Amino acid sequence: MKFAGHQSFHLRDQWLYKGIYWTKKSPQILFKKNTEIAMREMGIGKNMIDSLIYWLKVSNLIKLNQTSFMLTKTASQILEKDSYFELDGTLFLLHYFIATNKEEATAWHWFFNHFSANEFEKESLENAFSTYIQLKTNKQIKETTLNKDLNCLLRMYQSIDWKGRNNPETENPSPFTKYGWIEKKAEKFIRNKLNRNDLNIHIFSYLIYTFWKKELARPKSMKLEDVSLEENSPGRIFDFSLEEMNDLIDSSSKTNSYLNYSRTGGYFIIQLNEKNIKKSLDNYYKEMNLNELS
Repeated sequence: MKFAGHQSFHLRDQWLYKGIYWTKKSPQILFKKNTEIAMREMGIGKNMIDSLIYWLKVSNLIKLNQTSFMLTKTASQILEKDSYFELDGTLFLLHYFIATNKEEATAWHWFFNHFSANEFEKESLENAFSTYIQLKTNKQIKETTLNKDLNCLLRMYQSIDWKGRNNPETENPSPFTKYGWIEKKAEKFIRNKLNRNDLNIHIFSYLIYTFWKKELARPKSMKLEDVSLEENSPGRIFDFSLEEMNDLIDSSSKTNSYLNYSRTGGYFIIQLNEKNIKKSLDNYYKEMNLNELS
């Protein structure tokens, strides 16, 4: 478990491009010995550099390779196809990586996997998270530390009312705020969810592939409930119902033959076509590029 690795800074809209661009250009720029160079080139302070490294790691964009940082395969695809993180599919993928990172982004993992309230007050959120942590570890974690994570999480996903505020350029909000997954009304927070029709089927298929590969260790087949209800499953992270997941999986089975979907012995069974579904992220960017050209 890890807490407050973000230095109290939420993921900023302009950081991601800077992070992957400079990591590719200068793989050692994010090392401690080069902090002053990184600050100068990226135009952000020392603590923000530390926060940027944290967010790049937990969103599966960089990894440490002995003497340097290197881009992950996903980050290389994004740098080539959507370097400014403008496409919804790119951000939904990053959200999934963050929310499933139990060890490095514990609060995010807990909120999207285990906290089920659709309406809550800040105090009830804090109490629920504190109780969860007490059950999971014998270490004494300060309440102020846990609350830093929750405050950061809320800032990352809470919709912004720009009336009477500065513009997005100076506020530098999280790229996730535009989806309005968390709203504040008076003293309560309202939790909204993504409309399943807004999730591109190529991205959904890539999430299924990632879950199958990383969390389930490549089984020959899966049940509908596995990808809908299990910890870190796409259905759980995006709060889709079994019916919504059924529709999405059925659509995936008809798109590029990503998977086979059938009913056997009273269960809906999913079998991935690994050769095809592993290309689903590439297919998404090809589709978006064609749409821009048309």
